[in-house]
Amino acid sequence: MHILAIALGGALGACLRAALNAALAGRLGTDFPHGVYAVNVLGSFLLGFVSGSAGAAAGSAWHGFVATGLCGSFTTFSTFAYAGTALLLERRHAALAAHVAANVLPSIAAAMLGLALASPS
Repeated sequence: MHILAIALGGALGACLRAALNAALAGRLGTDFPHGVYAVNVLGSFLLGFVSGSAGAAAGSAWHGFVATGLCGSFTTFSTFAYAGTALLLERRHAALAAHVAANVLPSIAAAMLGLALASPS
């Protein structure tokens, strides 16, 4: 059951990432990897929130569905790295620096915010 939950979460996360990426590319253009940024920050927030929630014990099917499956396929380090490489090869150094800063710092902040909102004080 746990592996099935992870697989279903992974399928959902991948579809959500593709849909959000296409929507942002259509709306904001492709000069900057907006979709990569959005999924990484949103996914980091969700993972922090779920990991801090009392009902999402690590090892549970629900945690596997959301944390490993959904967040694991929704967020994307490989796409982040590839988009950065493309900017580097295009010699768009300012855009590369913005891409790195826009993904790393807000993603960590979003994970911390999600954890703080989910954790009982």
